[in-house]
Amino acid sequence: MAILTPDEAREYLRATPDELGDNEANSYISAAETYLIGAGCTLNPDDELAKIAAKMLIVDHYENRDPESRSTGKLDAGLKGIITQLQLTDPVV
Repeated sequence: MAILTPDEAREYLRATPDELGDNEANSYISAAETYLIGAGCTLNPDDELAKIAAKMLIVDHYENRDPESRSTGKLDAGLKGIITQLQLTDPVV
């Protein structure tokens, strides 16, 4: 189960379904989840902190789609802190 729905991603991005369709939104969501899991984070769909981390990653990728304008690859300090917290969270069994 995905941590976000396409509607939640669109709402956070302030995008309409015409600007960001379900397939593209799901792609961003999947990429964010893959990144967070790869970073050793525990993802629980009911965890608002995990949802915020996914949203922050989605915003970065959505707003920097053009390879020429990609950020330096450095994570926002707030996102780094959230990732650390998610890494230290025990998985829900």
